[in-house]
This record gives sequence, structure tokens and C-alpha cells, in this order.
Amino acid sequence: MAAGNARKDVYDPVTIFLHWTTAILVAIQFFLVLSPVTIRGSTPLHETIGLLILAIVPVRILWRLTLGRRSSAGDGEPLLLRLGAKAAHGAVYALLIVIPLLGWAYSD
Repeated sequence: MAAGNARKDVYDPVTIFLHWTTAILVAIQFFLVLSPVTIRGSTPLHETIGLLILAIVPVRILWRLTLGRRSSAGDGEPLLLRLGAKAAHGAVYALLIVIPLLGWAYSD
């Protein structure tokens, strides 16, 4: 691909920030679940980070639906593949909301 024809699929800084914040928080949660004895006081930290995820994900979804830049990366792909990608993204967003809610319900 020539330099003049390079694709410009770049996301805005807010989208990138929300994505990486969510990814880092989920990775920390995963580590805390795998090694609860290693870190003293990991249960309150786990609960706090879960609530942070629960607060950030709706903001991320609202940003994506309103002001976030939509990538044109899949425009040339078959319809079934695009629908599968949308379904997978929807499932990830649903899990990012449902799992912290279930944890919150379990801790009460």
C-alpha cells in the first residue's frame, strides 16, 4: 500500500482512553481473582474496580453511540461477518455490565 493510499482508521483520543482504561481494569480484576491471597485487602479493591468498570462502560457506550468515531474498517466485508462482529461487540459490552452487577448482587 502506497503512503498516499494509507487507511485513516484512527479512533479519537476519548475512545482510545476509554478502551484502554476498561482493558486495564478488566486485566487487574482478572489478576485479583487468580491471586486473592497474594494481595492483602484484594476483596475491597476487587469490588471498587468492579464499580469503576460499571461506571465507565455506560460512558463508553454513550460516547460510542453519540460522538465516537466509527471505523470504516469492515465496510468491504461480507454482511454475515459484519453482523457477527456487531454481535460479538454487543456481547462484550453486555458482559462488561452484567458481570459487575452480578458481583455487586453477590456481595450484598
